[in-house]
This record gives sequence, C-alpha cells and structure tokens, in this order.
Amino acid sequence: MAHIDIFLFALVAIFVGYRLWMVLGTHDPNKPIKKKNTLQGEEVGSIVRSQTQPERSKIQAVPTDGFDEEGFLHGAEVAFKMILEAYSQGNKTGLSKLLSPEMLSRFSKAIDARHKKGQVLETNLYRVIMSRILDRKTDGHLQKIRVKFVSEQCVLIRGKDGQLLEGDASSVEEITDIWTFERETRSGNPNWTLVETEKE
Repeated sequence: MAHIDIFLFALVAIFVGYRLWMVLGTHDPNKPIKKKNTLQGEEVGSIVRSQTQPERSKIQAVPTDGFDEEGFLHGAEVAFKMILEAYSQGNKTGLSKLLSPEMLSRFSKAIDARHKKGQVLETNLYRVIMSRILDRKTDGHLQKIRVKFVSEQCVLIRGKDGQLLEGDASSVEEITDIWTFERETRSGNPNWTLVETEKE
C-alpha cells in the first residue's frame, strides 16, 4: 500500500511540473516575515477554513506499521501547492480532483463571491517550511491523515483594475494550516482528497 501511495503522489508531482515552479520560488530576504495562524470560519490567506474545530485532547501517535511517511508528506506538499494555486486562479475543475464534494462546494462559493465582487486573488507561495503528520487513523475502509503545514506566503487581493485592496506586497506571512486528507480503500479511485481544513 505504501508503494501505491508513493506512485500516485509521484504521478501528481509529474503532472504539476513546470506550473508549480512558476508558482513557487525563493523567499526574498528583503521582505519581512509575519507569523500567522489560520482562523476557522474565515477566508484567511487563500484557503477557506472549517467552521468547527475538532475536539482532541492531544496529538495522537502516528502508527509505525511500514507506512511511508516521507513519501506521503512529499505528495501532500504537492497537493497543498496545487490546491493553493487552483483556488487562487478560481480553477474549480482542478479543485474537483483534489477536494471532497463538501470542500469543493465551500471553495466554489468563496470563488464565486470573489468574482462577484470583481476581486482577484494573488497567492505567492515561496516555500513550505515544514509538513508533519499529526495523526493517522483507519475506520473500516476509510483512512484519514491530518497534516500540519507551515509555509511562507504573500497573499494579495486586488480589484478588477489591479488596485491593491488587501495584503502587503512588501512582506511575507508565515502561515500555519492543518489539513485532513482522506481516501476510501474500496474505491476504484485510490487518490487522497482534502476533506477538512482547520486552525491549530
């Protein structure tokens, strides 16, 4: 199963290829970095966060059963970048391949609201500083993995004429996201999809 995870995420990485390099890059040392935790129920940075925060007393230990954590996290980072890019561009077709139906509906509504206001979202993801699995669980044939991402981004909202409405083009924010990926092992589609975003 671990080899399948690596193969599937590798295919995603190849598919993204050059387009991701156009979005990524390196952090400009002349731009200050501001740390920021994501907020639930708000559109922070470039992603819509969940309205509720799951209850948990502590981070669960990740099982050591031969699961390829490094390979999974590599693929999860690729998916993270793809989703940020697709959401910023308003690419619902691209999002539909990576999100659950509920998440796709939430993201689509935010995209439509943005377009209705005549706003343009610019998301510059400079780098993913850290990605870490917080917990991993299997319930029957359903597998879920929660991942914490810390990244450096510059997020701007512009009007239809290009005027800056929100954000600071001269600074970079350090943003923390916690995403939950899920897959149904009996499904003909073995790919992981994003089912939840939350605050730390």
